[in-house]
Amino acid sequence: MDDRTLARLGHENMLEWLRLTFGRVPGGLVAQEAGIGLFATGLPHPFFNQVVTDEGATEAELTRAVDGIRRRGWPFYVVLRQPQDDGFVEVVRRLALKHEADELPGMATEAIPDARPGPEELRIHIVADAAALEDHATALAEFGLPTELIRPFLGDELWLLPDTTTYVGCVGGDPVVSGFAVRTGRAIGVFSIATVPGARRHGYGEAMTRRILADGVTSGCDVGVLQASSMGRPIYERLGFRVVQSYAVYSG
Repeated sequence: MDDRTLARLGHENMLEWLRLTFGRVPGGLVAQEAGIGLFATGLPHPFFNQVVTDEGATEAELTRAVDGIRRRGWPFYVVLRQPQDDGFVEVVRRLALKHEADELPGMATEAIPDARPGPEELRIHIVADAAALEDHATALAEFGLPTELIRPFLGDELWLLPDTTTYVGCVGGDPVVSGFAVRTGRAIGVFSIATVPGARRHGYGEAMTRRILADGVTSGCDVGVLQASSMGRPIYERLGFRVVQSYAVYSG
């Protein structure tokens, strides 16, 4: 499969993750025009309010989405695909958006790795009740986002979302790593891999990623997709992922 096709599968999966998870927050706004997705929770951090381009996006749609989110006073990100959306660079400059220093790599693999056993002490659970969701939230809070915003973002009964699975990994009963999966057609999307600082460099993030991918294969998926943090990228490359799409992120 060529990189363009893999990039498309990854982008569609990311849009579905945004639609499902951001759309659950009370008072938020989720809207998709022909080429623009507006995914806003209203929470006071730009990560939780995003404008994302897609095929067929126009300057007018992008401007309208930015104006709409600005009227609500919410901090936000605009996410452009590279190189497909390079034509919008002048638009985001005119809209006085700030280019973030780090690009966001979209990664994919057709060679999903085997689900070999992880560290013996690690127990990975599928979240199916409120107590396990609290454990998931505890680990996810180490992702680098404000801790006080994680619970409002996750809401209640996250595990009931269709075509998703919520995970938590524990050592000695304590949550140490989180994970979240989104299935779209043949693609399994890996999200929310976060390991608490005191438990890093033990292979827990890799074990969680392998578990999500293996469960995806069981569900009929044959492509793994994700958007990598700088910390996680070496792990994903070791698992066979490669960059098939880059994203430029602008804040407003």
